[in-house]
Amino acid sequence: MGIRSRVARAAPRAGTDSGIVPPTSTSLFAYGSLADERRVAGLLERPVGGSAAELLDFERIETQGFPFPVVLAADGERVGGKLYRHLSEEEFARLDAYEGVGEQLYFRDLALVVRPGADAESAEEAWVYLPTGRTMSRLGR
Repeated sequence: MGIRSRVARAAPRAGTDSGIVPPTSTSLFAYGSLADERRVAGLLERPVGGSAAELLDFERIETQGFPFPVVLAADGERVGGKLYRHLSEEEFARLDAYEGVGEQLYFRDLALVVRPGADAESAEEAWVYLPTGRTMSRLGR
């Protein structure tokens, strides 16, 4: 089974005051509208440069009547997209707002990404936006 997350999003970690696990990556894998560098630059109010990447053990799903793609866990599959590195917490907050995290449309989770065609041994962790149950119900799944 492919990695979905090694981070408990809301679970307290020993030694943290807030009980919230700090991010372990400053990278984001984008597969939908955020794969457009101009859109991301506008959201972050700065130039960005993404590199081509593949998300491991996921597949991209597009459904008629739903305007945005989603990715779902799928062993052995890969999804092409862009990898943005060195994002700040403030920038992730802006991207979370854009992706509807507060409205429970998507959530951010860690997954493995590689350069296109690279072996899984060279994978690195990056955040990716995944659909919530609320979004999946809108997709009829």
